[in-house]
Amino acid sequence: MPDPTAVKRSLARLAAGPPDDRTVLATARRARTDLDTAAAFVATGGVERLRRAVERTGTGRESLDAFERYRAACQFHPAHAIDIPTGPKDTPD
Repeated sequence: MPDPTAVKRSLARLAAGPPDDRTVLATARRARTDLDTAAAFVATGGVERLRRAVERTGTGRESLDAFERYRAACQFHPAHAIDIPTGPKDTPD
């Protein structure tokens, strides 16, 4: 069951319309220092809104660069993973 408080917040954001550039830029700045805020920002399409705000205003590039670095650092490359067996080897060296 969805959290009623989260649903109310989401509906309030929808009713208020899209955030203006200044709000997007301020939220992005806060999100750079708070993991929960950053996760919510990314999950709600904030990075794309930030990208458009940066294009329109010419400010906030440092926040956009930070989010792009975070995304690059978090990418998982399964080909680089190594499975380490938990028990002894079945065959001698």
